[in-house]
Amino acid sequence: MFGSIGLPELLILGVLAGLATLFGKRGALAITGPALALRKFEVNATGSVAVIIEGWPSGLVAWVLTTVGLDTLTTLTVTDQQVSFKSAGLSGEVHHVVPSAEISSTHCGYAQPIWLLILGGGILLLSMLSALNSRDAAQTFIGGILLAAVCGAVYLMQRKIAITIETSGGMVIGLAFKPSVIENVSVNLIDALRAIKRINRIVTERPAGQSPGQ
Repeated sequence: MFGSIGLPELLILGVLAGLATLFGKRGALAITGPALALRKFEVNATGSVAVIIEGWPSGLVAWVLTTVGLDTLTTLTVTDQQVSFKSAGLSGEVHHVVPSAEISSTHCGYAQPIWLLILGGGILLLSMLSALNSRDAAQTFIGGILLAAVCGAVYLMQRKIAITIETSGGMVIGLAFKPSVIENVSVNLIDALRAIKRINRIVTERPAGQSPGQ
């Protein structure tokens, strides 16, 4: 589609690959692994149970495992007394339970695969350069536009929101999920920030003079 690729085009690809790596690391979240498809997202302003988040790994493999009865549910529950986390999958099951008094910091944010935008821009640029030396200039350029549009669409669909809790011992507990709609109610970054605010209330309401770990 792009005809022959010369040294200038290869240099452009190298620069784009470097930029994708650089910006990808800067935008990385602490939580790795697949983003969850949410089943439950509750933030309670009152009561002992502050936050409940449940979800399954998104994707065909996770769906098949759930269909055949294998537990792939990930759960994060924060109460006035403790933080509990459970993650299950083919490789096994993990449980963490930490007293709420051990919470030292909370974090929230989102990330998107910036390398897809850079790739789309590179494809568009290469299609323009190739069109200059191609007898099928229009076809080459239109093909580049379509591929760049696909990269942009996938970029928009791959937003991942993360909520993490760090303990006084350095343990990081948390999960990442895709913006979702549960019972006709959307769950996005604003809701994640609301969950963080509720968890922070538990921390700030700790008795005066009590530090994490006490």
